[in-house]
Amino acid sequence: MASPLDQSEMQTLQLLLHRGSANASESLAAWIEKPSIIELDALESVSLDEATLLLGESVDSICFCSVSLAGSISGTMILAFDDASGL
Repeated sequence: MASPLDQSEMQTLQLLLHRGSANASESLAAWIEKPSIIELDALESVSLDEATLLLGESVDSICFCSVSLAGSISGTMILAFDDASGL
């Protein structure tokens, strides 16, 4: 299945997510008074079926967060964390 976002939209979304994670790092560091880094490892646009295959079966815990987007880019973004730091 082709991505519902074109290359330009994916680049824009990646830029926004990088800015957001940098801002989140700064806010968390100020809140806990310790250095903090929140970063984006990868960004892919896939169907839910493809996401299930990519994540595969695992005996390790994986945390997910689903975010609905509305506007010029609409849809559902699923964030997957493979360790407790994502909780």
